[in-house]
Amino acid sequence: MSDLSLSYMLGGNFSHSITCISGFSSTIITGSSTGEIVYWKKHENYTPEVFCTIPSDLACISICVVPASIEMISLCGVQLIVVSLHEKCKIRTWDFVDGKCLAYSSDLFPESSDLTFLTRSIDNYIMVAGKNELYIIDVYSMQKVKYFSTERKILSINCYQDKLYIQTISKLCIFNLGNTSFNSPTSVLENWVNVEEKTFIDSNKDFILIGNSYILYISLKDIKGVFSIQKLKLQSKIYYLALAESVAILTLETCLNIFKLSDLVCYHKNPNKIPVFESFSTNLLPISCEIISHDLILTDGIDIKIFNIVNKTFEEHKFKTENQRFDMLNNEEIVTVYGIFIDENILLAIGTNMGKVFLIEPNGLTVAEFCDKKSEITVLYLHKGIFAVGYIDESLAFWDYKQEKNHSLNRLPLKTVDVWGSYIQSILPIKCCKKNIDCFNEMFWKSAETNWKNLVLAQCGNGTLALVSFEKLDVLAYFQALKDNIIKARLFLNIDYMAVRCTNGKDYIFNISFLALERETIKDEPQSFDIIEIDDDMKIEKNDYFTACYEYYFFESVKKHIKVKYVYFGREKFPVLLVNLVKVVNEKPNMIKAIELLLSCSFLKSGICGKSKAFAFKNERVLSLYINSIKIASMVALGLPPPQSLPFDTLSLIVLSLSPTSNFRTKLLDYISFNPHSLYICESILISYSESHKSNKKTSKNSPTEISNEKYHSQRTILSIPQALAIGALSCACIKFQYSNLSFVVEFLILMIKSIDEGSVLLGCELLARGISIFKNSLNESQVEELIKEFLLYSCKPFNSIPKDYFYRVATIVGLPHMKIFIKTLSSEIKHEEIDPKYQQQVFYTIEYLILHHYLEATSSLEELGNFILKANGIKQDLKNEAFNQDFIALLQTYVGLLPMVSLSSDSRLLVEGLPTGWLHIYDLEKNKRWKPVKIFNTIISAVDIKDKFIGCYSSQESCVKTVRVGKKMFGSIVGKGKLKVIEKINLEEVELVSSSYHEIIKNTRLRWVDMKTLSLMRENKKEYLVVVKKYK
Repeated sequence: MSDLSLSYMLGGNFSHSITCISGFSSTIITGSSTGEIVYWKKHENYTPEVFCTIPSDLACISICVVPASIEMISLCGVQLIVVSLHEKCKIRTWDFVDGKCLAYSSDLFPESSDLTFLTRSIDNYIMVAGKNELYIIDVYSMQKVKYFSTERKILSINCYQDKLYIQTISKLCIFNLGNTSFNSPTSVLENWVNVEEKTFIDSNKDFILIGNSYILYISLKDIKGVFSIQKLKLQSKIYYLALAESVAILTLETCLNIFKLSDLVCYHKNPNKIPVFESFSTNLLPISCEIISHDLILTDGIDIKIFNIVNKTFEEHKFKTENQRFDMLNNEEIVTVYGIFIDENILLAIGTNMGKVFLIEPNGLTVAEFCDKKSEITVLYLHKGIFAVGYIDESLAFWDYKQEKNHSLNRLPLKTVDVWGSYIQSILPIKCCKKNIDCFNEMFWKSAETNWKNLVLAQCGNGTLALVSFEKLDVLAYFQALKDNIIKARLFLNIDYMAVRCTNGKDYIFNISFLALERETIKDEPQSFDIIEIDDDMKIEKNDYFTACYEYYFFESVKKHIKVKYVYFGREKFPVLLVNLVKVVNEKPNMIKAIELLLSCSFLKSGICGKSKAFAFKNERVLSLYINSIKIASMVALGLPPPQSLPFDTLSLIVLSLSPTSNFRTKLLDYISFNPHSLYICESILISYSESHKSNKKTSKNSPTEISNEKYHSQRTILSIPQALAIGALSCACIKFQYSNLSFVVEFLILMIKSIDEGSVLLGCELLARGISIFKNSLNESQVEELIKEFLLYSCKPFNSIPKDYFYRVATIVGLPHMKIFIKTLSSEIKHEEIDPKYQQQVFYTIEYLILHHYLEATSSLEELGNFILKANGIKQDLKNEAFNQDFIALLQTYVGLLPMVSLSSDSRLLVEGLPTGWLHIYDLEKNKRWKPVKIFNTIISAVDIKDKFIGCYSSQESCVKTVRVGKKMFGSIVGKGKLKVIEKINLEEVELVSSSYHEIIKNTRLRWVDMKTLSLMRENKKEYLVVVKKYK
């Protein structure tokens, strides 16, 4: 559960330049030129209820709303999905309710595809088009379903039922989407348009309208089903057109024209009958329009207007982003800046346009207020007890925070200084770094670092950089202005350079000696010696606001437990509070009470982190199933009692909400309940997938599997979100004895573990390990071998938040019911010549987990285990690694100490095993050979011990001790295998067993040589006996 975190955002006012519009019912959705998406919901007015931000400034080109599939509705409660197309051919899908990013196209399309069109297709798919290509996309799996192409560039597309209309510069192409095997146009009409102007298409059953520049193209189907086109010239340029029931709506430069379809039909038949229309003034130049229900939504990028098609009137609404409100503020006061967790007991510091600063505790109480002047506050920053406050009047005040924080109304600041050129808009700490440090300048670097500890870097409103000293309480120096916001600063003292990273992805290198900018670099460019890297541990994409954003921790007592990231909406940035619940619970349990307060906090906007680092934040009126699910998971993580029963769709949402590396999901299994309908839906999903999977295997082109380059991998499977959730649901139901078809579930669990998706692999591993006692009887030998090979491979892969032996633990759990298969599989993977270097550590894990932790199960496979140890010993000899050799011998000695029927000679040369079948096996670890075994008893050998030439053996069932002499060839020069000979049999009296369980017998029985004439025997009655060897020579 390493990733279970809560997210909160503060702020609300930001500029939103609209580029496209879509929506459904009473919700309007707008995309912007800087990538963010806003859901406007109708209450008294349209207010922004959900803010969605992407980790870059890629403009949103188009938006559409598609219904969710039946599976997604049943499993996750998702009714509608918003699909957005961004620059560089990136597609994202969002939850229609709370804006969680559900999927991301990643590298589905190369940037050269130049996608410009997005619309809904049949079967809840979407269509995207660019240049002369069009693709139908499954938005749930982000896979291409079908492909179309035209001879010339696509200018506009439209889909009505199973018909696809594509307009190029010279032709209108009509495709039949219902024909799955044929992707050529069913008919082509010659229709030349002006390629310099935008083209629009809309259609119904027998009617096609095309708008281009000043011309409206009307196409009707005749009795024979053949389309013909008639042109109508207009007096104004067309900016949008749409068909609505019995009318056609054309959006022109400053007005709307509404035509009756019957008049357009008459004009098509007789061009002399010019159609009449109604005109309505809009007073804006529209850049995007969309019909939502009975309303036409228009925007010029700044303002939004709503035209009711039925009443033919404009409805007046206010569209504005609302400001965060706090009880202590007056009506005219607006929050202008936030500071989160500036101190251990202060959750929030806010500055207002009236020059006031308020400090708020996690419980929402205001503990301090101070004010020096009535000037808007632009920045807040705390450094070692000094609180800096920047004002719009180009001044900077320093307060003694430790002295003032306990006063309800604070006194004058320690000092106020003027800022040259402009007000300060942000302050960042400067991290001192080494660059090619050697022994001659090490002392200089340490002394210089001390001098810079109280300096920070500030950026003014005009971009100017300034060095601020919290020791002298003054601005010491100014640097050249930068156009973009700074997000990180690194100072390389020994070479007198400072590197600054901005939101545009560039690094700017300043010479500290001359306070001058020397050069700028781009992260993606080839690096040379004189280019200074700002941060070695953070991968930052060019022009990527979110992944490149500045990140810091608040106070030392909770380092890495609570942190803030800045998220950009448009060109504005807002602080986001992230609480790592797992670290808090495991390392700082005293903070749990404060986290409980955050869960019910009313003045913070809750947020969701979606796919590919996308964030969404909601107002309190929006009920988010995802956030509610995360809160339930948070209650479990904090040890708080959740509701008595949780429906499976709650678990599904948690699975989707957590990152792929989370291993928290199965912890909620005890709280989950299922209903027959949800299980039936899950079963139907997997049956349909199984059928398509088998049919697609016949053709390699459309196969849902891909061959891996990994040495031990055969095939990787592709599972959609509904399929992965369905497997999870049925597995959970099996574990809770609510579903009986175990073999069916096991088959799909194996597919999940062989998935290319890391999250599916981890979830499948957890479910299999959790329910292995139930699934073990449904696993056949080949499936166990296949699973163990998968787990061994995964255990060698680098997983940042997963323990190195995580997959090996799962492999061990799976192998325990099939111990012989497990050892056989592992032995075949570590042959001398073929062993992968990554697998060397598996030798230790095998001995440790199979013997140290599961020695009872290991006793039933001693022969296979001995053969495996012999192969592992061969690896030890081949590696010539002293540390490996020492660890190997240490583990063998521990193994011998646990199992009484195993012994190791004093020189660690011979390993002796007494089997339950009565056979005695000797493994020569020096020659790496097994000697010919000898039959000692007819029943089990309970204990053995070796000393010099003699081996003592004891059988509890036969109440007998036998001594075995090792042949003379063992010592000195050995040729071939050693020889074993039973030299004495000593019968003992029967004793009363303290416990009849095999477990207790193994724990109690021990045999050891006291000297060469006496054996010490601890028997089943927990009493020690001395046995004298008579035939010793």
